[in-house]
Amino acid sequence: MSSFIRAPKALLTLSAAGAVLGIAALAQAADPSASECIAANDKAITLRDQHQLIEARAAFLTCASTSCPAEVRDECAGRVADVNTSLPTIVFEAKDGAGNDLPAVTVTMDGHPFVGTLQGDAVPVDPGTHTFVFETAGQAQQTEQLLIFEGAKGRHELITFGGGKELPADVGAPPTHGSGTVQRILGWTGVGLGVAGIVVGAVFESAKSSKVSDRDEICPNGNCPPANLAADQARSSQLTDDARTDATVAVVGFVAGGVLAAGGLILVFTAPSGESRTAFSPLLGPGLGGLLVRHDF
Repeated sequence: MSSFIRAPKALLTLSAAGAVLGIAALAQAADPSASECIAANDKAITLRDQHQLIEARAAFLTCASTSCPAEVRDECAGRVADVNTSLPTIVFEAKDGAGNDLPAVTVTMDGHPFVGTLQGDAVPVDPGTHTFVFETAGQAQQTEQLLIFEGAKGRHELITFGGGKELPADVGAPPTHGSGTVQRILGWTGVGLGVAGIVVGAVFESAKSSKVSDRDEICPNGNCPPANLAADQARSSQLTDDARTDATVAVVGFVAGGVLAAGGLILVFTAPSGESRTAFSPLLGPGLGGLLVRHDF
């Protein structure tokens, strides 16, 4: 009987020794040395500068341990708070084609496990561009590349699996434009350039007429007064050359402007759109006549 009693005491001694060793190991892991504290601080600063905020926070927590020197511990504790402020978080929501919630979705980020199942909570993530892959049973996987901004808290991302009922588009999604809109933009741009060309032509046509008038005043019908014959002939010749240049520019402006304006109107009127309507009506009034073109789209 006595031998039977001594065996449990031996087992108890071994178990106690194991517990002591385990507690010692935990204490050693929880209490870094002074050199380990300094190394953790240096590592955390490097990680923070590389925008690896999750690992940086873990390293700052290490050097914020009570076993670290007071100066290092206080500095690391303050930097933990700074990293927590800068660390962005993201919330994923998944639905099927009928709009039903899909919580059983696994998420990987940049090829590494990220979320095992969706809980509706905000998950911390390092800033930068990341590729997320979403998988759930019976559905084709979805891939999204997202740019995460530092300090952005609770960013919401909706992932839709499968067909069925069309879900409302994300509020931040840019509007899509059909080819008709692009064609109309190009058309109205052409019309604007055409009008500008015609205006330039009109300006140089007016300048040409003014120079011809000045030339005829100096030498009427090409006959310059003999009193200042040489100077008047030179001035008349210069005005004639300038008038020819202005006339050339005016012709180019009128022709180019007319072509651009006409081409632009053709693009506008032929742009595909179920909503577009073009109306023509005469424009009459005192000293005014022409054709009013109205295009609604």
